Amino acid sequence: VVVHVGMLPAGPQPLALSVLVNKEATVRTTFRFDDEIDEAVTMLRDHPEFARVITHEFAAPDAVAAFEIAKDSSASGKVLVRMD
Repeated sequence: VVVHVGMLPAGPQPLALSVLVNKEATVRTTFRFDDEIDEAVTMLRDHPEFARVITHEFAAPDAVAAFEIAKDSSASGKVLVRMD
């Protein structure tokens, strides 16, 4: 699985599709970070106390329950759904 994090500049972007096809890769994208991703990763590494923000963790088959908990901000902070 290849995950692209952040934004690309406007306009066409070169991409070696044959490499992805040959490796049968799955491409995922996320929109939240651009230049600040390195700083965010460093902060998470250097400050393990940030993990306390995560109040609940669910397996993928329990995603509906995860969303039920997540919509109640008085009962949850960050709710994770594990995709393993």
